[in-house]
Amino acid sequence: MALNLPRLPRAAQIVEKLGTPAVAFQVWWQTVAKAIEDQVTDLLALIARVTTTEADIAALEAVNLTAGSGLTGGGNILTSPTFNVGAGTGITVNADDVAITATGVTAATYGSASSVAVIALNAQGQATSASSIPIAVTSSQVTGTDLTKTDDTNVTLTLGGTPTGSLLKAVSLTLGWTGTLSVARGGTGGGAASGTLLDNITGFGSTGHLVRTAAGSYAFRTITGTASNISVTNGSGVSGNPTIDLIDTAVTPGSYGSSTSIPSITFDAKGRATAASGNTIPTLDSGTYSPTGTGTSNIDSVTPSTALYTRVGNIVTVSCLIAVDATAAGNFSFRMTLPVATNMTASQHCSGCMTADQQRGYARISADSVNDEAQFDGYSSSASSINMTCTFQYRVL
Repeated sequence: MALNLPRLPRAAQIVEKLGTPAVAFQVWWQTVAKAIEDQVTDLLALIARVTTTEADIAALEAVNLTAGSGLTGGGNILTSPTFNVGAGTGITVNADDVAITATGVTAATYGSASSVAVIALNAQGQATSASSIPIAVTSSQVTGTDLTKTDDTNVTLTLGGTPTGSLLKAVSLTLGWTGTLSVARGGTGGGAASGTLLDNITGFGSTGHLVRTAAGSYAFRTITGTASNISVTNGSGVSGNPTIDLIDTAVTPGSYGSSTSIPSITFDAKGRATAASGNTIPTLDSGTYSPTGTGTSNIDSVTPSTALYTRVGNIVTVSCLIAVDATAAGNFSFRMTLPVATNMTASQHCSGCMTADQQRGYARISADSVNDEAQFDGYSSSASSINMTCTFQYRVL
């Protein structure tokens, strides 16, 4: 026996705004509930008519219920008849009811005379978010007429109210008179700003910039520069606008200072650069390296330890411990590699010394200009290996 339930139309709306069940959904659900109730009633009536004979029981055991549209489950009518209502999008099925799934929107009234409701809806017509924002009005949306006064009496124009911000629309005031304001109105009464009116100003016999120095007192001024600092062209303004420039200094325009150069700049009392140049930053470096020794005279072996070096500009300083094993006691010579490549051309391009404790050996260090290495010429008091310490400097050429 199958429960044949009507399907909810695909385009049917589940909820109204703010989560209220839609009318179409309520009608469908009432139809489903009524259909389930009617078929369960028919099933109970069928069971009531069944006798308790073995044949009747066997017939009931063979009856399996199949879930129809909108339901899941089923099973044997006597052993495990179970039906579950399918939970679609926006629907929550509980133990004893079916409810619309909450979306998290706070139940409230959104929108008012001064704000607009902003509501987001999902595909089921449910509100998933809701808020209110103030109503915004731009100046272009405000219309009205200008303030106008057209007679020649004393006028006082006042904007009513208590403004708390800028006006939404520009205000235009049109006065009812033109020309020069009369003396009675607080003006000069003149018909043009020329002739006698201007010549009556005290001291107007000169040309230049007119300055009011006190009440009823005027003077003419001319803009002037200062020697070696500021130049002024047309300082009186008679022939045109004055031009004020800084007088050039001896500094060549450009950028001074970089990652490899330190600027040297001279300023005068006015803060102007009067001289500028660049100074090369010396190369700074330090570290360790593993030198190699090569015997050249009376040497069985030369074993330098890890050496330390520092470089400042083109001068490199090296120090290390060297195990010198002379073939026999007496004079010896060997050479040793350098940490920074160079191109030495004279013996004085490298200088230093090497010594051993208890005066068992020593050496003078100079430049091997053929191999560009440090040259060691010294003396050993023994044919056995002696540890000696050395320090020397050389030029990077």
